[in-house]
Amino acid sequence: MTQPPNPGDYPQQGQPGGYQPPQQGGYRPPQQPPQQGGYQPPQQGGYGPGQQGGYGQPQQGGYGQQQGGYQPPQQGGYDQQGQQQPNYGQQQPAADFTKQPPGGYQPPQQGGYQPSQPGGYQPQGGQPGYPQAGPADFNVGEAFSWAWNKFTKNAVPLIVATLVWFIILGAVLGITYALAFAVGTTTTTTSFGEYSATTSSVGAMFWVIFVVGYLIVLVLSGVAASAFTNSVLKIANGEQVDMGSFFKPRNLTQVIIATLIVGIAAGIGSIVFIGGIIVALFAFYTTWAVVERDLPAIEGIKTSFNLVKDNFVTTLITYVLAGIVASVGLFICGVGGLVSIPLALLFTAYSWRVVTRGQIAPATP
Repeated sequence: MTQPPNPGDYPQQGQPGGYQPPQQGGYRPPQQPPQQGGYQPPQQGGYGPGQQGGYGQPQQGGYGQQQGGYQPPQQGGYDQQGQQQPNYGQQQPAADFTKQPPGGYQPPQQGGYQPSQPGGYQPQGGQPGYPQAGPADFNVGEAFSWAWNKFTKNAVPLIVATLVWFIILGAVLGITYALAFAVGTTTTTTSFGEYSATTSSVGAMFWVIFVVGYLIVLVLSGVAASAFTNSVLKIANGEQVDMGSFFKPRNLTQVIIATLIVGIAAGIGSIVFIGGIIVALFAFYTTWAVVERDLPAIEGIKTSFNLVKDNFVTTLITYVLAGIVASVGLFICGVGGLVSIPLALLFTAYSWRVVTRGQIAPATP
């Protein structure tokens, strides 16, 4: 049975602008829509819940509010500024502050505003190889200690792979020089009575063979650099490597392109002695960037340039010391290079991860 409204809920009849109770159907609880003569919910474009064009219930995917948490008011709802709206020209009854209005504003569930959904900006700190501005702390002693530790724990695959690549590159280089001197040189003998002089000169064919051979060596060097760099980065990550790891290049095409660009630029720069050194220094991290980040060749060169510029002292120390270590090993009958070159690469990997704030696996006990 319908219950009459409580006394005091409506203004006394006869007061100007007072609220008139419904003529038919009486007052009904707010769970059901008012009957004829009462308050009618707004139609399309109004302020009702879920109506198209109205303020509407927040859609799923908003600022972390649970679906259905916010219920728009049934009577005298709130606008976006939180002010009460008049109901189509009718005067509202006096508010009863002792009760929660049915269907009124509900506070957001579970803390209201939630952080942005996946796909927003994520902080980059701590990701392997990600560059950040500013110089990095680099300790030479720690770098060499780490490099030696990792070398001793992976000595067999490192030494054997270095030996195999030495043989391949040495064979190609030897064949190139042999062909260049055999085909591209001319020998002339001049006699002066009892004396004769023999002179040799190089022709155009010598330079053709030499340039072609140089490019072939650069390509093979790119293959070796890609495979070795990928394997050494795995060691820096704390992963296990085997012999096969050093013959599995990564992002090979871009590494070869980058190697050709840097090699040709360094060769041209070598006409002025310091020019080749400058090119090699600023391109020092090119292969590491191209391999680890799968960058195009040009982007890898740009990345290396920016890293060297922002970490010049660290890079210069690494460049000089790695070169000395590798050269000393090669000068010891060439056999020392089987140890010194992998050691220099591990030392460089440590430097790369320092300047890029990347992951460095701890030394293996």
